[in-house]
Amino acid sequence: MKKIIALLISLIMLVMSVSAPVSAQAAQKPAATKVISLTSTTNSFTLKWAKKKVQGYQIFYSTKSDFDNAKSIFIKKAGTTSKTVKKLKSGKKYYVKVRTYKTVNGKKKFSKCTKKRAITIKSKSAAKKKSSSGTKTGENVYITPTGKRYHYDPDCGGVNSYKVSLSYAEGLGLTPCQKCAS
Repeated sequence: MKKIIALLISLIMLVMSVSAPVSAQAAQKPAATKVISLTSTTNSFTLKWAKKKVQGYQIFYSTKSDFDNAKSIFIKKAGTTSKTVKKLKSGKKYYVKVRTYKTVNGKKKFSKCTKKRAITIKSKSAAKKKSSSGTKTGENVYITPTGKRYHYDPDCGGVNSYKVSLSYAEGLGLTPCQKCAS
């Protein structure tokens, strides 16, 4: 009798150990993405994110930082890595975040959202004023992961600096380097 109970217990443990990885894998969330850039144009913004091996992406944007009454856009093609959202109010601040998703057994599984990013939508007059002031719209600068400034010279920021848009650097609250920005 003891041998039969021991055999049944070991059989149950074997079945549980074989089926556990399959159910754990099905419940796994997809890999999260990160925002590459967020730029403002006249009455719109363009969001670019890192490509991941997922089924698609979901973008949220709102005029409220807590995303109350946020609008949502599903990007169904996994190869898409940017989206321009149009017909926005100029001069208004928008908050944006993105997450990935995949479908498992007919249900969508979502990753965590990226950190929210804030951007103020340009008006036609602000876009004209900035381009006539000598600063190029869409200009690229260099930032470091831990720095508080952005650089025009890639060597000024050090070996860990990487290229981003000027509007993205300003959106992070970075200020120009006093050495290379003057």
